[in-house]
Amino acid sequence: MKNLCLLIFCFLSALLNAQTAITITSADMPVVNDTVRYSTGATSGLNATTIAANTGANYVWNFSALTPTDQLLESYKSSTATPYFLYFAGMIGYKRADSVVLGPLTQKNVWDFYKNTTTKFTIEGTGFTTSGIPLASDYSDPDELYYFPLNYTDIDSGTFYVSTTIPTLGSYIQSGKRKNSVDGWGKITTPFGTFDVLRIKSVITETDTVKVTFGGFPIPPIPITNDRIEYKWLAKGIHIPILEITVSPIGAITSVKYRDQYHYIPVAPVANFSADILFPKINNTVTLSDLSTNFPTRWKWTITPATYTLINGTLDTLKNIQVKFGANGSYTVSLRAQNDVGLNTLTKTAYIKVGDVPVIKFGADKLNATISSLVTLTDSSSNTPTRWKWTILPSTYTFNAGSIDTLKSIAVNFTKGGFYTIDLKVTNPWGVDQATKSNYIWINFPVGIKGTEVSRLQVFPNPVRDKLHFGIANAVNFTIHIYNCYGVLVTSQIADYNNVIDLQKLAAGVYILELKSLAECYTTRFTKE
Repeated sequence: MKNLCLLIFCFLSALLNAQTAITITSADMPVVNDTVRYSTGATSGLNATTIAANTGANYVWNFSALTPTDQLLESYKSSTATPYFLYFAGMIGYKRADSVVLGPLTQKNVWDFYKNTTTKFTIEGTGFTTSGIPLASDYSDPDELYYFPLNYTDIDSGTFYVSTTIPTLGSYIQSGKRKNSVDGWGKITTPFGTFDVLRIKSVITETDTVKVTFGGFPIPPIPITNDRIEYKWLAKGIHIPILEITVSPIGAITSVKYRDQYHYIPVAPVANFSADILFPKINNTVTLSDLSTNFPTRWKWTITPATYTLINGTLDTLKNIQVKFGANGSYTVSLRAQNDVGLNTLTKTAYIKVGDVPVIKFGADKLNATISSLVTLTDSSSNTPTRWKWTILPSTYTFNAGSIDTLKSIAVNFTKGGFYTIDLKVTNPWGVDQATKSNYIWINFPVGIKGTEVSRLQVFPNPVRDKLHFGIANAVNFTIHIYNCYGVLVTSQIADYNNVIDLQKLAAGVYILELKSLAECYTTRFTKE
């Protein structure tokens, strides 16, 4: 009797401790608005042959030593919340990649679209953007990832096919076969915890083909093979694999990802910096500040050319430095940021430009002109101005082309006789200079009969104090008119044989002299002291 009781106790204990394989159903798949964290793990220390062999019933897998190299979030969204909201109604969208390069085709913002039913979980559509054009296509032959219920020793297989037409390029075709086998069950331990799981082995034969048409003629297709074996450990209610390992056809482990919680993962810096002044003058103090991410601990600055003075510390140790530049020109700045994981260098070519305020200088191609002629005003300022603003007074002129606020040279037609004052303001990144030339251009009044000659008259001395001489033969035939700068007649007289005008009674100022006969008209301007 005692032995019988012992046997019954042992039997009940064995029965209670016996393990049974779980079943995976559609309730264990991702749903809309799922956001789950996973880590990518280092492949070192893992062996594809060992992983393939270590499986079976009631197996214990120990991956607790996995080391994360990066962490990401997987988000599953309603198709209406994706860039391809006009397609795939009622499906679950998952962003697979930011960018995928397939020969001549670059896919951006790549999404897969899933359908979950009580019998299977499938990829039904795909969307991506190329050359700024969003494209989407339904699978004509969906890719069946799992059939439900999923149990140990289940085996299934299927094909998949999707083709996307790409405007101006051709098409992109993805086709292949998938064979799934549930080759193990038991417990798995990862850094995320210990779980009851099924292991699914998927053997995938895939070809991605880019068909290109150039000049109306098709180019031979470019096939890209993507054969692989995927091992996935699925648990109840987790929605993504506890662990997923991908192996290439030659037996190399290409990726490891697993469900995880948040970890701080040290990574190499991404170098970045800024200057508080990009356009300093000589001997201005410029501060260069490190903006690198991922917590660098060491810095090395390089500045070329070497015509500068470092105000504090050394270029090899400081996070931020202060510099005075000793010569005009462009300076290239480079920063190497480093921590215990790695380093990164950023170079900004011709980043800082040292210069001076412009020194203004301008002129006109004509200082004495007629109403019908075109006068060109040209800036010749030093220190490379980048902006110009012309002002002309009075405003009786027309501007020939462009903008008076932006051009280095302008062409002007003046519409009224008299003196014109020209002002120019020039600007560059280092400052502003401005100059005004009062009564700079004289425009002849429209005098004389049609067909008469209008030209500039030679006079001396100019400026003049009492007597003004002019050089015209037979001047006795001319009448002398003198106008002030506003075009008002001041005095008139008949010219004599001496070609001399007495100006002793004339007030100081700028005047216009006109000598006029029945056939000719000469004008010039002079200054009375």
